[in-house]
Amino acid sequence: MTSPELMETRKQLKDLFDEKVLTYDKANECQISIENKVHDKIIFIVEIQIAKTILYLLHDLPQIYRILIYSITEEENEEWMKYYPKVRS
Repeated sequence: MTSPELMETRKQLKDLFDEKVLTYDKANECQISIENKVHDKIIFIVEIQIAKTILYLLHDLPQIYRILIYSITEEENEEWMKYYPKVRS
């Protein structure tokens, strides 16, 4: 996803969900934030390259309700869903 597309997607999500949308540019900041939200239910939306580096750390957290991965091909989608039941695309 190109930078203008990413910025527009972030804007649309924030408009839709108001303050409930948090965005991160660094995986470690995202991980810490999610781990600290123990009483929330989180829908984690992530781009495939970032998912490959962080998904294994977050998938089993009880606050992660669902994981949505974007910008992937159908073949990659099938592989991800085999290993992580919370993942959707």
